[in-house]
Amino acid sequence: MLVITRKGGESFQIGDDITVHILKVNGNLVKIAIDAPKNYNIARSELIEIHDENKKAAKTNNIDKINMANLINSLNNKK
Repeated sequence: MLVITRKGGESFQIGDDITVHILKVNGNLVKIAIDAPKNYNIARSELIEIHDENKKAAKTNNIDKINMANLINSLNNKK
């Protein structure tokens, strides 16, 4: 991990095609702008974590539905 210090109004490059601009520093809050090609997915980490948790919950829910359907079918076939 690279750690750098920047002031408001400064910027830095990541590779040839990404520029991160430090727009404003206010206490412990930093406002940044990111210039990157459209094919890069840029998202806040907490949103990615929530998305991953939702996908996992949906998958688990689908498995529960399949298991329930199989149980119902088994019970119906025993009659």
